[in-house]
Formats: sequence, C-alpha cells, structure tokens
Amino acid sequence: LALALQGRELFREGPPLKLLVMSATLDSESVATLMGGAALLTSQGRQYPVTTHYGPNYELREPIAPLVIQAVQHAIAKHEGSILVFLPGQREINRVARGLAEILRDSELGSQLLIAPLYGSLNLDRQQQAIQPPPVGKRKVVLATNVAETSLTIEGIEVVIDSGLVREAIFDAATSMTRLATRRISRASARQREGRAGRLGPGHCYRLWSEEQDARLVAHTSPEILQADLAPLALQLLAWGVEDPAEMAWLDPPPATAYQQGLDTLELCGALYRNAEGRHQLTPQGVRLAQMPLHPRLAHMLLVGSDIQAQDTGCLLAAVLSERNPLAGQGTDINLSLAVLMGESRCLPELQGWFRRTWQQARRYAQLGLDSAVYRPGKAAISVPPDDVVGVLLASAYPDRVARLRPGGDGSCYQLANGRSAVLPAGDRLAGEAWLAVAQIGGQVGESTDRIYGASPFNPAIFENILSPLVREEDQVEWDYRSNQFVAQRRRLVGSILLASEPLAEVPEEARGAALLGMLRRKGLGILPWSRSL
Repeated sequence: LALALQGRELFREGPPLKLLVMSATLDSESVATLMGGAALLTSQGRQYPVTTHYGPNYELREPIAPLVIQAVQHAIAKHEGSILVFLPGQREINRVARGLAEILRDSELGSQLLIAPLYGSLNLDRQQQAIQPPPVGKRKVVLATNVAETSLTIEGIEVVIDSGLVREAIFDAATSMTRLATRRISRASARQREGRAGRLGPGHCYRLWSEEQDARLVAHTSPEILQADLAPLALQLLAWGVEDPAEMAWLDPPPATAYQQGLDTLELCGALYRNAEGRHQLTPQGVRLAQMPLHPRLAHMLLVGSDIQAQDTGCLLAAVLSERNPLAGQGTDINLSLAVLMGESRCLPELQGWFRRTWQQARRYAQLGLDSAVYRPGKAAISVPPDDVVGVLLASAYPDRVARLRPGGDGSCYQLANGRSAVLPAGDRLAGEAWLAVAQIGGQVGESTDRIYGASPFNPAIFENILSPLVREEDQVEWDYRSNQFVAQRRRLVGSILLASEPLAEVPEEARGAALLGMLRRKGLGILPWSRSL
C-alpha cells in the first residue's frame, strides 16, 4: 500500500491510479485516514445469530487441552451438527485428538464422530477430509489452527469452541531468529471465529475465557510488519529507489532495528554497498535478487548453487526450506529430505503430495537459475566436493548461523556465528558433528536456549576458498594480569567463532594505550592524566 500510494504521487500523468483496499478484519478507519479520507464501504454478509457462551478466567500458563476436551464433550451432548475447535498449534491439536479418542473409544458416540485435524502442514487429502461435509450419519469435530479463521468455509459447522489463543512466529531482529509465542487473539479474530458457527444457520460459540477478559482483548492483531523479517522489504524498497522508509506513508512504519537487521542480511548476501555519499545502494547481485520471487537468502543460495555447479541441489534445497517439511520429525539433518526427493530413500505414500509440490517449486527455481546464468556471464564455476555442497549452500544463505560444537557436554550444544547458543534435540543424528550449517532455528519466547530444527554437517575447510569472504581478521591486544605484560594476537573469525589465532610480533603503541585504558576502566580507576603517555 505504501508503494502504491507513493506511485500514485509520482506518476500523475493520465488517469489517476485507483486503489481499493479490502480485508475481513481491517482497521478500516486508519486505512481511510492514510488514504486521505477515502470512502469506506462495509458489507456485513449473511450471518445467522450465534449465541456466545463464556467460561471462567483463563491464564496463559494453564494447559488448554483439558479445557478444550471438556468443552467438546459438553457441546457433543448438548448440540447437534459438527464442531469447529480453534487451537494455537499442531501440538495442542494432537493432544486434544488423543484425549478425545481415548474418551470416545468405548462410547456409543465414538462411531458417530469423526475427529479431523486441520493445520498447514497436513497433506491435501487430510485437509479435504476436514473441510468437506461429514459422511451420512456422522458428525465432525474439526481441530484447527487459525488457518480456518478466514480462509476456509467448513461444511456443517454449528458449534465453535474457541481457545482464544494463537501461536505466532515473531522475528527477533537482535538475533536474526524467529521465535514462537502463544498469545491471546484480538477482538477482531474472536468475532471472525465466532462467525464460523453462523454461516449455515443459528449456532453457538463457546469462548474458553471470561467475559471480563474478553473486554480486555486488543482490538486488532499486531501488524506483521512489526514482527517480521524485513530483509525482503528492505530489498524491494532499495530496488524501488527508497533508502529511508520514512519517505513512505505507512499504516505502521517498519521498526528501525528490524529494518537495519534486514539491511545487514542483504549485505551478507552481497546485495548492497554504501556509495560515495554513504547511502545504501544495490549491487548487480542485489538487483538480481530483487527480481527473484523468494527470500533474499534463498535467492542468494540459488546463485551460489550455479557458481559451484550444484543447481539441482540448490533448487531442491530452496524448495524444501520454502515450506514446512513433513520429515522434520525424523531429525534435523536436511539431507534426509534431499535423499527422499532425489530417489535415494523411499517416499512414503502420505508424503507424495509434498514430494510433487517440492519438485514443482524446485523446477520454478531452476528456471530462475537459468535466468541468473544469463545475468552473470563469465562467472567462473568453483569446484566443491559433493559431500560439502549442502553445507556450502546453507552457509551461503545463513552465514550468521554457522555453528561450532561447544566442548564438553553431550555433543548437542553449539555456538552460532551470531554469538548465540543453540541445541539439537535429544538423540539427534547430527549430535557430535564438529561443525553445522544451520538453516532452521527458533524457540519459544521466554526460553534461554534456541533449538536447531534444520541443519547439515559442514566442512570448515570451505572457509579457505568459496566462503573466504565470511572470514575476517582482527588484532587483539590485552593486558595479562598474571604475567603483567601485553598479550597480542591476530585472530581469524567467522562472526563470533574463532577459527585460529597467532601471536603478534610487534604491538603498536596505539594498541598498547587502548589496552591499558581498558584495564584501568575495568579496575574502576577512570582515565588518569598519564594514561596517554603510557
């Protein structure tokens, strides 16, 4: 919308550009104001009356599954028709499904009820089972995430049970990582969920929180721009010719810290530089990345795949990372998924849909790779041993997530190049690998340790050739209290990971002075008049 509004101002010749903004849960007054007092049209649609029932106060630290199971049992006994249950995520859906199955196993109702999960990573057949009308003589209990809030119409629903929770991915600009947070929904989302019970006739909605808590819900869901990875946005704005987002008219301006982190990511991908005026400007590679319809990290990985004559692997890897991986439960090693896609391991029948979708996406990426080869004429191919290809590709896309095993422990704790620590799941096959190239990492808000979800073994010898731009050298001079002398060394690092160090034969006077000043400050002595001469 910001780009469209600026475009309308820039290109005034001819008929004016007409803009129509639509949404089911829009903060319409704010949008109308941003658009200069635009006309506001509202369509209520056909909605049957829904009776809303509230529960007692619910606190986020309480487990939600037992309350949901109890509410489903009540709704089954009191109402007819199918039931739609909103839960925050797949974990809660599985818990409720198992609990209901145990309760209904020996009940007469067990043969009449069809429990149907519905979330994004389910295969298409199981999603259709949840959406389509139930078989004759049966009722459905659909256990869904907020994917069923606005995008789908589920036949036969007369009762909605709303946990009032949603699990959101929140990007942490300080660490370049995504964390999952379970939050209360907004009033707008609660209305959307409630309306699902009144699509086909009068219905009932059971809200598993109190009426008092309902009054305290925020009006609208937090905008994605406030909690997303802004590297793609920064790339598109620079391609449009905008360096400072403040030049644009926004409903919610992008946060400065997150936007700067996006610029840092683009710099890691070789997409931008600072010109003579100190302004960010796209490199030829950045121009190409802006034309590729995927995240800049993955687009950069496709170009590296062309450079190392591993286009097929690069395209498949980008496709795997572009959607949820159904093989993630078998371990964090991404090579497991690649082996299935390349025919080296058996593809189970329930994974055929994922197999086809991934290959279709990989073929689209392959065409982008062909275009990039035309765009980068004369680019010399670099030979990489086959066993190192996946690690090189992942490290190219995620250089800040190259990981080195921490000494001691059980072989599951790693130091990342960005300075953070992360762990592998217990018993993972990658545990004990000295180096990892990590692609997928995250954690729950409030947890002190991040978890690795997708990675590959990595050969650090690659830092000597194709990944040498990631290595930096720095001289470190410190005062050693034990020996009462300067300790000076030249260090080679990837991010915050030390690769090697060697002593410096000579220590510059400026470095000696800085080291002494640092020592005095640490001792609390302040800056003394004679510090400069030292």
